[in-house]
Amino acid sequence: MLHNLRDYPVDKIRFYIHTDFILLSYPILSWSVEYYSLSWSLLDGHNKRQIQVKPKHEIQQESYISGLHPGTAYKVSVAAQFIDRIKDLFTLNIRTVPRIKSTMTVTEVVCADDEECVPSLKVEFTQTPKSVTQFDQYRFRLEDKDRLMMRTESQPAEAPGSSVVFSGLEPGRFYQVTMWTVSHNIFSKPVQKLAYLRLWPLKLNVINVGSSEVTLTWDKPEGNFNFFEVSYYQSDAADSSIHNFTKPDLRTNQTRITVNSLLPHTKYTFKAIVYEFVSNKLVGSKASYQTVTTLEVLPSVPSDFRVLKEKSRMLDLTWQVDPAEIKGVLRRFLLEYAPTNDPEAKITFEFPGDARGAKVAGLVSGYYYCSVRAETGAGVGPAAHLLARVALEAPQKLYGRTTTTTVTVSFRADYSPPAAGGIAMYTLVLTEQPHKNIPSILPSWFDVHALDVWPPYQVMKPYHLNSSVIEFTIGSEVCETGGLNYCNGPLKPGTKYYVKLRVITAATDNFHDSDYTIIRTDAESNRIESNPSNHTTIIISTVSVTVLILFFIVAITIYCRIKYTKPGTHHLRTCETALPFYLNLLFRDQCAKEIAEAERPYDEVYDHDHIYQEIN
Repeated sequence: MLHNLRDYPVDKIRFYIHTDFILLSYPILSWSVEYYSLSWSLLDGHNKRQIQVKPKHEIQQESYISGLHPGTAYKVSVAAQFIDRIKDLFTLNIRTVPRIKSTMTVTEVVCADDEECVPSLKVEFTQTPKSVTQFDQYRFRLEDKDRLMMRTESQPAEAPGSSVVFSGLEPGRFYQVTMWTVSHNIFSKPVQKLAYLRLWPLKLNVINVGSSEVTLTWDKPEGNFNFFEVSYYQSDAADSSIHNFTKPDLRTNQTRITVNSLLPHTKYTFKAIVYEFVSNKLVGSKASYQTVTTLEVLPSVPSDFRVLKEKSRMLDLTWQVDPAEIKGVLRRFLLEYAPTNDPEAKITFEFPGDARGAKVAGLVSGYYYCSVRAETGAGVGPAAHLLARVALEAPQKLYGRTTTTTVTVSFRADYSPPAAGGIAMYTLVLTEQPHKNIPSILPSWFDVHALDVWPPYQVMKPYHLNSSVIEFTIGSEVCETGGLNYCNGPLKPGTKYYVKLRVITAATDNFHDSDYTIIRTDAESNRIESNPSNHTTIIISTVSVTVLILFFIVAITIYCRIKYTKPGTHHLRTCETALPFYLNLLFRDQCAKEIAEAERPYDEVYDHDHIYQEIN
């Protein structure tokens, strides 16, 4: 009896899965196999499909199942169909490989200056659409270049976030980050990125700040590094070019430095970077900064300290400061002054830091020692000194008391109190053009009356006041050339003059001038004609007096020249003893002048601009 033996079912199936197909490989059971039947469906039985594959005359049979969805599980069955024989099924569950459509970037986590953080890498990625694959999570792996460290992170596919962070890493190393999509432990193809974690920024600390130096320290950084670089620049400068000045040798383990030759009260920004050679390239850490303002120093001496304008009973002072020499914040100025005859009576005033001048009123006339000093946070600087003069008040003018050749003015005896040096005598100074500095020795009316424009001249001989208020008529005397030293000669009609009071103090060669007062004589048209008989009387009287005066002058001149022939003996006191007693008081000044004129070289030029000593 002939009967058929049952064949063994299909087994020893090997399969290769991809994203959208499965490759099945299984051995040929027998040459009598008519065909192989392949069927597949989702695990729940849906979408079932079936194909028949004719065997090839080979030892191993391969069959493709295509058109599958990535990351999806399928139930696959394989059966061999024999002629008139029973076929057995071989069934297995297979999941296709998920796809990944994500892009990935790896960056270093940057911390704010006031945040405490550790070296970290942040992985940012785009989502893989669910429509192209089925998966349940994203998987990330970070490992260093030498594979000495490995970390993994996962994130569900439905998670709203799109980044993961690997913290606590070692700076100065390369790290490789790999990303997959995972469907029930079936991994997609990997996406990889290589990232370098830069050296961690140095933490700069300022331990000492001076006016010209700053000392900085920092901790030794983690990881591999080769050297440090510290640089600085002026924060507020228009040109903030960086000045590199140090690259400490790693072997010295230098973690501090002192920067010298800095400017006082200047804002500097210091920058520190640690470097490493990576793949023959120099890679630096993120720069760390520290801003420091150096300390203030004493300010310099104020410049251009001077009297702005001479005024009566007031000091009007001005000064300047060079902004480059301030070297700090100007808090105030200290102005000190004291009269020259009483330096201990010093008075100090304070002025704000933006002041560039000061006015001190209520002073008596005279000379004052003045000084001004600037003060910053470092203290008070050196002083600028000045000898200033407080002028007298101008003599008052009596309006309506003018003629074509005279003007009457009044002045008081208290224009210069004793603080000015003790008053000895008074006189008046007249000029057609005002001058700032009037010399101590002035010409007389005789010297200027023939000039077109009269320079400053002394109106009369200095004398003592006998009352508190004096009225004086300028131009009231009739003067003849060669007369007395000083003569109050007539003024020019219709002319403007400037008059000031000069007070001669008890101190030797010391005097004080008041401010100018403007006076003006009447024009010729304003003259009132007098009685002719009166003119005749005046002329006769004037001629008689003039002849008498000339007689005495000639007599004195001859007497003095005969008695005094030795050069250099023209002292006023010897001239007084040479004169008769009754002529002593009247002609003592004229005698002294004659002696001086006799001994002066013949060709000497009478030039006021050179022989007069000006008061600075």
